[in-house]
Amino acid sequence: MTDRGISFLPVENGSSMKSKWSRTFAKQVDPETKRRIYYEQYRWHIFSNGLAPCLEGREAREAFDQCLKKEVYAFYQNEDGAYLIKNPSLLRSEDFDRDYDVYIFDAIKKWTYVHTHEGDLGPYFYITE
Repeated sequence: MTDRGISFLPVENGSSMKSKWSRTFAKQVDPETKRRIYYEQYRWHIFSNGLAPCLEGREAREAFDQCLKKEVYAFYQNEDGAYLIKNPSLLRSEDFDRDYDVYIFDAIKKWTYVHTHEGDLGPYFYITE
């Protein structure tokens, strides 16, 4: 990605970004359900368990490739930090094929793209209502 001018710039308060993601994209899921599906281990379980309507697989990739990407953030499930992506309009779904449990979302929180560590689950693309 760096050869195309894309870079990931660390942002302060990475845990705050994860909380914002949860408040936006998982607000419809109650705490007990989150506990039952191991949400804290893998936030994307809201998609794999059908709790948030989303596109999956090839359709998710196409939606991500075609969506407007102006100000975009990313975080990894098992890392504390979060990142602002420089030149996000150049991103393609295939850029994350080697990444595990990465969550990409726009600053206005209209959409998120999630690439999981599971070969047969995801990726997922979700648009807020």
